Order: sequence, then C-alpha cells, then structure tokens
Amino acid sequence: MIVLSGPLDCWQEVQRTSQLTSELSIRYDTDISRVFATPAQYARAAGSFYENVRREGVAA
Repeated sequence: MIVLSGPLDCWQEVQRTSQLTSELSIRYDTDISRVFATPAQYARAAGSFYENVRREGVAA
C-alpha cells in the first residue's frame, strides 16, 4: 500500500510507478501489486486488507 497525501489519481500513480515496479519485479522474480490510498482511507477503511496493512505494514 502506498499512502499519498492530496488528491489521489490512481491512474496517474500507476503510470508514474510502472517502470520501477517492472524493474523490481524482474530483478527479484516476484509480483508487485500497488494499492494507493489517501491518509484518510488508510486510517478509516474497513476490511481485512486494510486491517492487515495497519497491523503489519512498515512505514518507509
């Protein structure tokens, strides 16, 4: 999960991060999924995915 402040345009963020994601996927032979969220979504969204990220996520 990538938490971004300000207005969130997921399509623009996918375009902006695609090259890096592809390079890392090839280098480490793994799949990388990106989920973008605002700080409010991260803090309040319900569901097991968000709960797991809040519990187990690592801030970078």
